[in-house]
Amino acid sequence: MASPKEFQASPPAFTIPIPYLIWNLYLEPLSALGGILAALYSPNSFLLLFTPTNSNNLELQLTGPLPPLEQLLLTQTLSLYALFVVLEAVLLHWVFYTPKLRSHAGIRVQIFTLVMWACLASDGFYMLSLWNMWRGQGAERLFWSPWLWGKNEWLTLAMTWVPLVQRVCFLMGVGVGKRGKLDGKSE
Repeated sequence: MASPKEFQASPPAFTIPIPYLIWNLYLEPLSALGGILAALYSPNSFLLLFTPTNSNNLELQLTGPLPPLEQLLLTQTLSLYALFVVLEAVLLHWVFYTPKLRSHAGIRVQIFTLVMWACLASDGFYMLSLWNMWRGQGAERLFWSPWLWGKNEWLTLAMTWVPLVQRVCFLMGVGVGKRGKLDGKSE
């Protein structure tokens, strides 16, 4: 295993642009926490967010306790949201704001990149689950047509598409300049 001095000797090839940091360290963890709270306090309404606005085929209870299978799936979704909060709001904040790591920019970039790969894998399966549910409801066209989206679609799909696209862009290097070139200074 490489020592911290070895990592320090080779600076990262790039810095992480501010928009990626703002989204992943603040906005997404806050929205995930909001999703957790919404699901805990109003599980039926929360689950309805995942259904197409004009869907009459899916029958979810609007009142009363959730059936065991829906409760299981909701709890698993909340565990995913909680993982995002821990990875982004806790781990990434620790990585970026711990004084001991300030001089190890390469390690910070590597950890950020690994977290983005992990979140992208989750985003992909989450999107697949939404697509399968919407396809089953006959809403394939709506899934791919933001101009037709209502409130539910914007809350569900936009909050899934935006992070997924943002992570793909970061991992492809979009907006990521060479060290010191993006913002005029080095980390």
